[in-house]
Amino acid sequence: MRRTAPKARTSVPPEDKPPRFARPTRIASVVFALVLLAVTARSYTSRQHSDVSDGLASRDDVSDHEPTSAASANDGDQTFPTVEPSQAARIAFLFLTRGPLPLAPLWERFFQGHEGYYSVYVHASDPSFAFPPGFSPTFRDALIPGGKVVWGDFSMVAAERKLLAAAFVDPRNAFFALASESCIPVWPFTYVYSYIASANVSLLDAHHDQYEMAFHRYERWKLEPVIRKKDFVGGSQWFVLRRRHVAMIMKDSAHYLAHQRSCQFRMKTGSRFCCADEHYVQVLLHMYDPVGISRYPTTFADWSLAEWHPKLFVAENVTTDLITSIKSSKQFVSYRNFWKDFQSNYSYIEDPSLPQPERSPSNGFCSINGLPRNCFLFARKFDESTIEFLLDHCKELLGF
Repeated sequence: MRRTAPKARTSVPPEDKPPRFARPTRIASVVFALVLLAVTARSYTSRQHSDVSDGLASRDDVSDHEPTSAASANDGDQTFPTVEPSQAARIAFLFLTRGPLPLAPLWERFFQGHEGYYSVYVHASDPSFAFPPGFSPTFRDALIPGGKVVWGDFSMVAAERKLLAAAFVDPRNAFFALASESCIPVWPFTYVYSYIASANVSLLDAHHDQYEMAFHRYERWKLEPVIRKKDFVGGSQWFVLRRRHVAMIMKDSAHYLAHQRSCQFRMKTGSRFCCADEHYVQVLLHMYDPVGISRYPTTFADWSLAEWHPKLFVAENVTTDLITSIKSSKQFVSYRNFWKDFQSNYSYIEDPSLPQPERSPSNGFCSINGLPRNCFLFARKFDESTIEFLLDHCKELLGF
């Protein structure tokens, strides 16, 4: 007898067919759909909503392994599990890029020695992009079929879904970290893995902003009745999701289509931008698992310039002090530039002259399982000119 999911606020969205991610051949489409359906069904029929894939042979809970080494003396007892790599719950690193990955050598060093604990997937905004011969196979072989992506367009959300779908098919992937070509890791792999695996929530920025919600985006985006005003949250698009939440995203079509229709409406009425990537995942998980998300960002960005994009760090302004301040921050600051309707701003230095937001449940302090932690695992935006400094100082500053 077919089991029906319980109707609860913490359940998954209504069961609708997800929108197409691409236009593959008919046979490939059918095969992919069957695989995706089987994996999704397997995840949802479990009585216990485990934070990791049911198919992982190593354990029932990633955080239950005995430690082998401390990841950072500066941040408490972050530890790395002893599970065999072939059986480990993996972090799927999802690179949403314009094309080239100038910081790939730094990521290679970050991954080195931890094979079996991670997977890599790359989506380029130019469908014709290909890595040059001789480029790192870690990234070259991870390029997935994609579509054109335009900043401020719904194609950004579609690309995120393609990356999540590609990674979700592998049941070893338990965690899903979204990054761009300008992102860098600011801690060693063992620390990042332990931080993510020991959390019982997805690391996702999602907060209310009354001014933006009431007078700008929600009122203009025509998202009702699927999304109510009180559920309209937003935040940084860069996240680390647990497998159960990716399953919700794969299962959803109602929210996806609501945002897609809204973006199409806005473009037809002359709007330049549709920042659905700051709301789609945030609203969906806020509505269906509100206690299952951290509500603070784990990717640092400096929005102190109050422009459409965060500050771009180039070689001359990347210093030891900058990296140290990012790593040591245990408090995040989130605000909106109301009068210009700019996107979310994050800075490690709070400017009291700026409008102050409604704080997250943790009052602006980052915590894991109720304990204060350093906020940021990653940082952006770093220009390709910074790679020499980062490689020269990564052991000293980044720990790898």
